[in-house]
Amino acid sequence: MQHEDDDDKSGENTLEAQDTSIVVLPPRNVAQHQVRPLLASRAMGKKPQGPTKEELAIAQAERESFIENDRVVTTSRGLDSLATLRAIKASIARETAELAYQRQQYAAAGRDIGQVASRRIDALKKIADIELEMRKIGVDQVDVYSDKMQRIFKFWTELLLEAMEATLQDQEKDLLINKLTTVMEGWEDRASDLVK
Repeated sequence: MQHEDDDDKSGENTLEAQDTSIVVLPPRNVAQHQVRPLLASRAMGKKPQGPTKEELAIAQAERESFIENDRVVTTSRGLDSLATLRAIKASIARETAELAYQRQQYAAAGRDIGQVASRRIDALKKIADIELEMRKIGVDQVDVYSDKMQRIFKFWTELLLEAMEATLQDQEKDLLINKLTTVMEGWEDRASDLVK
């Protein structure tokens, strides 16, 4: 009898395993996070078991990390508007390419491609708008905070130091460097007012 009960129990487990599907919510780097599988039972009207608080916290931390390290987000922290627009344009271009791939897949499957094609056209128009804005900024505006302007300023400073080395005594050089450093502090703010 005990043997029959064991068989019944193993039969129940087998039946339950067949009626249960496993849904895994893995983080991007599974090696860093141990996420237990989320069991959703379809048998006998049981409610699916939701993620634990730890799983939700891991997913939230991963989401925040992804957003913080996104190229558009990191570039937009800088003061170079052209670099920000370049990052946005690249991100939209990537999404547009994804839409083109999706359109091919839909067409091959015989599905309606109208909505995907419309979304891709909108994305391409946004890329063109960004490109025009970039050209406008590059022609109409001098961004004194940009990396390019900072490199020019550094080059100009190095030329000035070379000229000082060739013509001034050590004491005069020190006086000029100290005065120049004081006067040039915050030059970007004053210069940006001039080019507006």
